[in-house]
Amino acid sequence: MKKRLILAVISSVFIMNAYSQNNTTTRLIDDLETATFGAKSIRKSSPETQGSPYLKMSFFPAKIEGISKVALMRYDVFNDEFEFINSKKDTLILNKVATFNPITFSDENVKYQLVNYTKKNKPIFGYLINVYQKSNCILFKKQNIIFVEKKVNSVPFETIIPAKFVQTDDTYYFKNEDKDIIEFPKNRKGLVKMFPEKKSVLEDFIKQHNIDFEKESDLIKIIDFLMS
Repeated sequence: MKKRLILAVISSVFIMNAYSQNNTTTRLIDDLETATFGAKSIRKSSPETQGSPYLKMSFFPAKIEGISKVALMRYDVFNDEFEFINSKKDTLILNKVATFNPITFSDENVKYQLVNYTKKNKPIFGYLINVYQKSNCILFKKQNIIFVEKKVNSVPFETIIPAKFVQTDDTYYFKNEDKDIIEFPKNRKGLVKMFPEKKSVLEDFIKQHNIDFEKESDLIKIIDFLMS
């Protein structure tokens, strides 16, 4: 009798857990479909504006962790927002919430993470690309596009320079264990300042490997060295 009672209890717990998991999965799947509630329509630039706020205009399949459905998405670099096509074929801006994170484009295996980071002492909540991770150390990258306003030159003749979107250099960020995400040092001096206890070995490493702080591959070498 006791054995039957125990088995019944175990079975009930298993069924309840399975039901709970199924409900969670369904909720997450529905969340992306119902993200249109409160989501905004995409911004439209003036047809006279040159360039684009996107690095890629087309929509590509993307996987959102915790959601089984693959969505068609693209990244608006200038506004730091993701756009998606819903089941009604509308193009909307994805709500910037932790539920929809991270986002990985399967064609290039590029993973965007929604994180808190610091840029020039200003806190930002936005998307960074997880470039490389070793142990608890992560190298992030922020793609950048700026907007240049229309200009009117009156000398010697009145000419109009149209407004335009311009791609600028990527910015790299760094997370070391449980510390905040900050900009990666742009030179030897900045790196040594961040790791004063490793001053001598870092300077030797940078010199021996001819490290270029503008090359992503060299920043990865620095991560490997710091975590070795």
